[in-house]
Amino acid sequence: PLVEATDNFSRLYGSNVWRITDLLISIKSPASRALLEDLFSRDVAMQKLVGAVVLASDNSYPEKIDENAFLVKVIRMNLIKLNPVMDEIEMALWAMEIIKSPDAVPFIDEILSDRCTGCEQIQLSACKTLAIIHSPAAIEPLRKYMVDGGVVPTAFRALISLGDKQAVPLAINRIMPENQKSIARPSEYLARQLTIVTGKDFGTDKREWELWWASAESQWQVPSKFIDVPYVEQKF
Repeated sequence: PLVEATDNFSRLYGSNVWRITDLLISIKSPASRALLEDLFSRDVAMQKLVGAVVLASDNSYPEKIDENAFLVKVIRMNLIKLNPVMDEIEMALWAMEIIKSPDAVPFIDEILSDRCTGCEQIQLSACKTLAIIHSPAAIEPLRKYMVDGGVVPTAFRALISLGDKQAVPLAINRIMPENQKSIARPSEYLARQLTIVTGKDFGTDKREWELWWASAESQWQVPSKFIDVPYVEQKF
């Protein structure tokens, strides 16, 4: 019935992609396995991506994550497009989250390094994927992104989950004066997350945060309750 309803998966668009993929993940049978292998063999990117995500969920993704991997090609091809297909990048990231290979980190970093207009959502997803992969290799790309990236609170959360105390001064440095704030740099939200992690509350007073960190840096460590916690379970 699912094959019929989607015209053999030729009608994959919008939110139905996520619902259909979730449904396929829940089905375990020889017939579904054959279908997934068929989907992954197709030339249409979204059909192949659905197959990739579900195969990954069954520990059966058939490729190593390197420059020749389909998931990497999807990300790179979209990043050079004038109008990238964001759902394709999101699906590729979803598969990488499930696979959890540190080999994916440099390719996810390419998303964070791209300063395209309107890319904040996929950069948020990229930070989330790095947190879930949970490799020390993700620390440097996330630190770099915190210097001038757009979704800093999410990068901060990812670094904290990796136990990186340098997330704190990087976050403090991104707190903006009242007259310089923008939608891309939500200082109040960032300050609130600093408060949750450090137990200190200086609001958006950057100078007070800097003074506190100067005195606390040598002793302060990321609280253990924030480390190794799956990203979706973090209480921020």
